[in-house]
Amino acid sequence: MRRSERSHLTLLSRKDAKSIGVKRFFTGKPCIRGHIAERFVSTNSCIECMRGHFQTWRAKNTDRDRRKSRDWQKANPAKIRESIARREAAIALRIPSWADRSQIKQIYAEAVRLSKESGTKYHVDHEIPLFGRRVSGLHIAENLRVITAVENKKKSNTFVL
Repeated sequence: MRRSERSHLTLLSRKDAKSIGVKRFFTGKPCIRGHIAERFVSTNSCIECMRGHFQTWRAKNTDRDRRKSRDWQKANPAKIRESIARREAAIALRIPSWADRSQIKQIYAEAVRLSKESGTKYHVDHEIPLFGRRVSGLHIAENLRVITAVENKKKSNTFVL
């Protein structure tokens, strides 16, 4: 967690967090591995440490993780459809009337072309995220770029200067 992100967190003890019924709390003190991050009330574990444990587990259990994900998707088709519909509606609200839709289509076509030619998966990324915490961008050609899927997943829903 970056310093700018920590500055908005309220200092709270685990006991107080339990009493008000929240799932996470922030003491401002480092964990045993030195992370200054929120902790889970249920386990007192640092979020950064848990993220590391999850990434390690996921690397060792890739097939199992994919299988669990596929099983969840098969068991929850309504949630998947709802999520897709919500995103499509949000994108529709973020396309201004003056946007050049033909340019947008060309950018998506470029991602498909690069994926086929290189064998590496490419995504179209919104440089300024559509659903950012601090800023929300528009779905216009000037806000789109073609990057590898790996880069896009790392970037996630963040705005990087």
